[in-house]
Amino acid sequence: MRHPLLSITVAVLSVAVLTSCATDTPAGSDPATSGADTSTPDPPTTPSGETSTPQVPVVDAEATDIPLLPGVYGTGYPAGVEAGQEMRAAGGTGVARTSEPGLVHVFTAGSSSCPPVVESTAVAEDDGSLFVAKVEIPPATPCTMDFRPFTSVVALPSGVDPEAALTFHVATASGSDEFVTVELPVDAGPGDVAWAAG
Repeated sequence: MRHPLLSITVAVLSVAVLTSCATDTPAGSDPATSGADTSTPDPPTTPSGETSTPQVPVVDAEATDIPLLPGVYGTGYPAGVEAGQEMRAAGGTGVARTSEPGLVHVFTAGSSSCPPVVESTAVAEDDGSLFVAKVEIPPATPCTMDFRPFTSVVALPSGVDPEAALTFHVATASGSDEFVTVELPVDAGPGDVAWAAG
């Protein structure tokens, strides 16, 4: 006949061995001192892109088809806008009022693989001029050497009279403080393009 104490001892030892095998660390070791990585992984990048690197803007619509909404852009020019030698002399940079008060079209030109479109809202400067920044392009992006026109819809800051004569400083490149100046006269109606001085 088996001794009851012996049966209890065997059962306790069996549980201890099974528990030790089910853990990642040997029985009796401390994860904090065993060299195991107990750190919490970094949180994933949020869908809003706040922690991710900038992405190349996707311009897949013609300017004739884009709605008048800030931050929308397209290739070419909207209906009624004529661009000729003045556009070339201006390096493709110009501004025109739209039929929607408080919104302007900003015209730029450059690489089709690194579209030089601009941010959705102009920024009022201390001298009354309006700065328009280019949308950021990742530095390592390969850019083709073609010259293609783009149209961006830009909102004027609150407090700016959309019918007044306006001075725009349009950034020459993504992340740049350098700019070209476009003077939009008071008598320029929707579609009347003011080009940067050549």
